[in-house]
Amino acid sequence: MAVAWVVLGVLACAWVVYWLWRRKGRFAPLASEPVIFREIGASGFSRKNVLTRFGGARGVLEVLVTDRTLVIRLAGPFSILATAGWLDIEQVIPRSDIIGVVPHGDSAVEVTFKKPGGETGKYELILKERQRFLESVR
Repeated sequence: MAVAWVVLGVLACAWVVYWLWRRKGRFAPLASEPVIFREIGASGFSRKNVLTRFGGARGVLEVLVTDRTLVIRLAGPFSILATAGWLDIEQVIPRSDIIGVVPHGDSAVEVTFKKPGGETGKYELILKERQRFLESVR
């Protein structure tokens, strides 16, 4: 029985290492781009389906805007939670694919964008510095 637990633990660790390695490649080009806007501690969720709406992130998102890209990712140790990708939390969106950014409420914005497959994606962000974000994506 103990051997089964060890094998299960090794498989779980291998899975985490694989997804972290795969995730690293998504954000590698950002190191060379100047950051126009950055906020750590934002909240948000994908509007992909009911599961992603309820499985959003509260106060743990990092939002970056560069000349070419809008990046939404989990900050710090919380990034391990996005490894499977089923909550659709982390996004790397070329600015040319942003269809619209609509503010609503006191601090929320809805970002509509084209996904690589041609479908439309929507993401809701709750930001502390919404006005600066809006200016940076326009």
